[in-house]
Amino acid sequence: MGFNMEAVAKLFKKSDAKKAAEKKEREARGKAKAKEIEARKNAKQELNCVARLANTQKDVDRERINKLKKTAAKKGSKK
Repeated sequence: MGFNMEAVAKLFKKSDAKKAAEKKEREARGKAKAKEIEARKNAKQELNCVARLANTQKDVDRERINKLKKTAAKKGSKK
């Protein structure tokens, strides 16, 4: 069997180049996906932080309202 070694070498070079290009493409897609996941995670954390602050503010407002009610009740009972 007489193989043309130059032709075989060219075929291997082409397939190696194609595999390398596919690998780079997969890595790029993986990095993009990782960035997207990270962005989602950051957005979720930010949303949780805002929600936590809003709940804290509600608690503060509720305490303030309760104090005002108590002071109003005390003033009303003194009259």
